[in-house]
Amino acid sequence: QKPLLFFRLAGAVLKSLIFRCPPLRYVDFAIDFACNLRCEHCFAESLKSPGKRRMTPADYARVARDAMHMGTVNFSFQGGEPLLCNNLEKVIKAVRPSLNVISVTTNGTLLTHQRIDELKAWGVDILTVSLDSGIPEEHDRFRGIPGSFASTVSGIDSALQAGLRVTIGAVVTHTNIAGAGIKALIDFVEKRGLMLYLILPVPAGRWQKKHQEIALNKTDLALLDQFTESSSFV
Repeated sequence: QKPLLFFRLAGAVLKSLIFRCPPLRYVDFAIDFACNLRCEHCFAESLKSPGKRRMTPADYARVARDAMHMGTVNFSFQGGEPLLCNNLEKVIKAVRPSLNVISVTTNGTLLTHQRIDELKAWGVDILTVSLDSGIPEEHDRFRGIPGSFASTVSGIDSALQAGLRVTIGAVVTHTNIAGAGIKALIDFVEKRGLMLYLILPVPAGRWQKKHQEIALNKTDLALLDQFTESSSFV
């Protein structure tokens, strides 16, 4: 559906093979810190700065242009919750979706059929949906809102039915990596044929003083390797 992107991707691969130096491929924008959930690991509050000038669509276009000159072929948007951004369409279109892979990281609770259709029309290719556990109660407790698991899963299934590519992201910590929730989450992605990205924890935001509690030890890292080796979806 994006023929011009195909040629840009092919060119990026050739350049990396010829010059043995991979280009800048990926740029991630945090476009807003507003969110409809109260996640345990949220970093948004610590980054909010009242009165600070926000990027306009023209700013995104300028950054995208410079990044594309350096080889970028993938632009990603996250928050907070990016689906709360009232000018999301203009921001996405500013980075020239016909020439780039566009991905949006979302908690999935706002993925209505209408919003999914809009995202597709704007040129979004991939949704990375945050899902922290395959056990509903555990996910809801981590996200701070009852019923968020059901809303997220409904959004995932609706996006898949609409033909959008969906990947799942989950933060693993010392306290959850060996639990039933992560194992249930692996079963969840395997049944749906989705890729699961297990994300290492960062002591920032609400986790700023929890380094010892969340950091993975050698046993945890060995278990992480076991997950990736035993499943083609992790």
